[in-house]
Amino acid sequence: MAPPGHLVTGAFFSAFRGMHWGLQLLPTPRSAQDRWKWRNTCVSLVHSLLTGAGALIRLSLYPQMAANPIHGHPPWALVLVAVSVGYFLADRADMLWNQTLGEAWNLLCHHLVVRFGRGKTERKVCPD
Repeated sequence: MAPPGHLVTGAFFSAFRGMHWGLQLLPTPRSAQDRWKWRNTCVSLVHSLLTGAGALIRLSLYPQMAANPIHGHPPWALVLVAVSVGYFLADRADMLWNQTLGEAWNLLCHHLVVRFGRGKTERKVCPD
């Protein structure tokens, strides 16, 4: 059986892809010049609201996370990480499916820099 983090990541990958697909069925506002960009922004907003609210709730319930973010959290707090990984994978798949590489390169680079930065931070905070 897959580790729980992989299951949560896969579930949210599917949820974000499904949300993007579901938004195709809704009418696009007239002010939206690019339908794909509007849907992508809506899915990004949902991700931001989920993870932002989740982080605030967890910090209010577990203030020790602010003092010790590595060891001061309950194991289920890592769900936020899995949600974000599922979102970033779904967003990359969406960009590669719906845009040319020339159109998507800036967001793909953004995801790469965010991932690289997160990895550098993890190595500084959690040395081997």
